[in-house]
Amino acid sequence: MSEPETGPMAELMKDLAEAHRASLRGDALVPEIARRLAAGAGRRRRSRALGLRLAVAGAAVAAVVAVGRAPQDRSEAPQALAFTIGASAGTGRVGDELHGATADAEAEATFSDGSRVRIAPRGRARVDAVDAQGASLSLATGTLDARIVHRPQTHWRVRAGGYTIQVVGTRFAATWSPETRALNVRLFEGAVDVTGPGLPTTRVAAGQRLEITGGAGRVVADAAVAPATEAAPALAPVVEAPVRRGGHERWRALAAGGRYKEALGALGEGFDAQCERIDGADVVWLGDVARLAGESARAAQAYQAARRRFPRLERATFALGLLAFDARHDYADAADWFGRYLAEAPRGPLAAEASGRLLESLHRAGDTAHEGEAARAYLRAYPSGAQASLARQVLAR
Repeated sequence: MSEPETGPMAELMKDLAEAHRASLRGDALVPEIARRLAAGAGRRRRSRALGLRLAVAGAAVAAVVAVGRAPQDRSEAPQALAFTIGASAGTGRVGDELHGATADAEAEATFSDGSRVRIAPRGRARVDAVDAQGASLSLATGTLDARIVHRPQTHWRVRAGGYTIQVVGTRFAATWSPETRALNVRLFEGAVDVTGPGLPTTRVAAGQRLEITGGAGRVVADAAVAPATEAAPALAPVVEAPVRRGGHERWRALAAGGRYKEALGALGEGFDAQCERIDGADVVWLGDVARLAGESARAAQAYQAARRRFPRLERATFALGLLAFDARHDYADAADWFGRYLAEAPRGPLAAEASGRLLESLHRAGDTAHEGEAARAYLRAYPSGAQASLARQVLAR
């Protein structure tokens, strides 16, 4: 049995082995090797042969480490998706916009994984972030049509107002109106999850449509969509438009299809009777239909009927604030309604939205006596909320 090697070289190799073991524990290897090699070389400058052996030994260890670490480094830094917009030959950059500038112009972004996002004429969206799993986009206005290729760990999202559409692999279209704060999501393939102010996580599957008006959402069957999947997954929660019998019930089907003016036309003289007859949530929905059809007086009639008949139905109060803010631009009246909502339902599902709307209403109304208080209250409750920037701007004056 041979005796253990002793001497300077044995000490150096022992040091290098210890440094390598340290690297496997996550310690910094290259500085440690450099330090120990320099120390060893300083002690043994007398021997050129030993110096050469030191250099070879150090290079060998560094090569082994490099070979061992290369696959790990590659896996830790996967390449982000690349994309182009329109016919541009260059690569798109985060922050680039898709803008359907005219009535007949579309804009399309093509991603390196095969996914495509198209903006309809007069629509506008922006690419906010891109990574190896997908991209984040914000829809400012109009309709976005997306064909997302499903891959392992695919992760895409589209933001519209305060709402977020979480995407895995699917084909869907989303329409956002910042004026009415209405969101419509139609699913052609796959499924998405939608979250937002006052909306629990809501699954929308192929052949369905999510409609959000006045902060409330409902999922309905979309007869215009032929599902590409064999079966839609179970949804939770699912809120379907109620189907009732009667001479005026055609308005429900028309409203579910987004044909709001036709829905009101189908009611004719029966609008007043419906306000006094149908259930609470439906009265508010009837008001939403009238508001989206541009019939502000009828919308107010329905919302007021809901408040009178169903005092605990706080969404009617919020909807009256929306009507004053968006349709009449009466910001003082809007502030009054949003304030009432918060007084009646301080922890209601629309409290965050109502707080932000209250602040914005007071700001637009020029009510400097009360907007500071509203700004402080908003920041206390929602320091990272959608109106936090406005709140800080108000308080900085």
